Amino acid sequence: MKVRKLILTVIAAAAALMLIGCQELTMRLQSPSKPIHAKIKEISAFSRNAMALTESGELYSWGANSLGEIGNGKGGYQENEAHSWLCEPIPVKVLEGVKYAKAGEMSSCMITENGDLYVCGLLPLEESDREKKKPYKIMGKVKHATSLLLILMAVTEDGDLYAWGGTIYGCLSQYSGEEGGLIYQRKIMSGVQSVAVGTNHALALMENGDLYAWGWNDMGQIGNGSTSNESEALYPPVKIMSDIRDIGSDCNTSLAITTGGDLYMWGDTFWGQVGSGKSGYLGENGEESVFDVYETRPVKVLSGVRCASTGSTHTVAVTENGDLYMWGANIYGQFGNGKRERQLYKTPVRIMSGVKSAAAGFDFTIVLMEDGKVYTCGGNDCGQLGNGKHGDGDCLSILDWEIETRPVLIFDGRE
Repeated sequence: MKVRKLILTVIAAAAALMLIGCQELTMRLQSPSKPIHAKIKEISAFSRNAMALTESGELYSWGANSLGEIGNGKGGYQENEAHSWLCEPIPVKVLEGVKYAKAGEMSSCMITENGDLYVCGLLPLEESDREKKKPYKIMGKVKHATSLLLILMAVTEDGDLYAWGGTIYGCLSQYSGEEGGLIYQRKIMSGVQSVAVGTNHALALMENGDLYAWGWNDMGQIGNGSTSNESEALYPPVKIMSDIRDIGSDCNTSLAITTGGDLYMWGDTFWGQVGSGKSGYLGENGEESVFDVYETRPVKVLSGVRCASTGSTHTVAVTENGDLYMWGANIYGQFGNGKRERQLYKTPVRIMSGVKSAAAGFDFTIVLMEDGKVYTCGGNDCGQLGNGKHGDGDCLSILDWEIETRPVLIFDGRE
């Protein structure tokens, strides 16, 4: 809590004291400098990392590269006084023949057209074989996967969910680990369609549309109406919702989209990222206040949603008609409206149209247009915007972060 207060004090000093007069903003797109010639079909973001998958199956990756999570054979720390992260500020091609990719903090994963699962970065393997700076094959016949920190979860083509990782994390703490507190390819459940992982919790979307959640619940991220870590209902996984077609999570926030297109969110909403109208950063009259605010049960936020993604400070969603909505914090310029703002957007705000999908990282946003172009905006301390620029990679030097408040064209949408 003391660390959060310290960071918030620095952020507040750096953010502009701008007020918002309406609930519709305009994303001001910048003219391209040297975009990459590629038509993108899918994007992914988490923390300070990003990935983009082309129509032809080529995977590009960029951003923080402290443990090789970019997958280009590099990674580590800079030899300087700040002892800061290495980064890749320009998208690099890391693998071909890919059909799915998920950026993650300290590790990333990808699935090839033939169902092989590859992971790069910090892996939950034997200690002598743990850090992989290039894509490393884990197993075959996989249809979905996600990785974060020292956690890896994969869903096989038969619907079996397997997990690797440290039992210190809430989503794996109910399982006994091997020496070193790790589990290796432990079967968790069957009948699974996809999986999402937060820092200490996990969500599983079943093939019949049911949503299950388990792990730590100190911020209501499980969605069962409590904030207790002691509840027996968390072990084994507990059913939260039905008729779901997509799921997602960040550190302590969860989301689900129903088969009818309704977006529900729950968990940590300190920055207003749940979209329920609540937050813990600013009081109703604009005075600074620091306290935790949670939504312990799913809250309906938006209808007619095609896809959604939540980051640590903000959330993005794209409707079926191509409208992009955002809510949460804009202190890093992640809304792309040319401003850094201290006031929070606690409910969805329409940003622009003509969007296919969008992804939210810790402090930045990626937008995929319907014509295959990709724009990025927001924080850029580790090169996560992919425009060739970056800060010193020191995540505590908030005042010195590289920032782009207007979206920059990264991929030009050309074949």
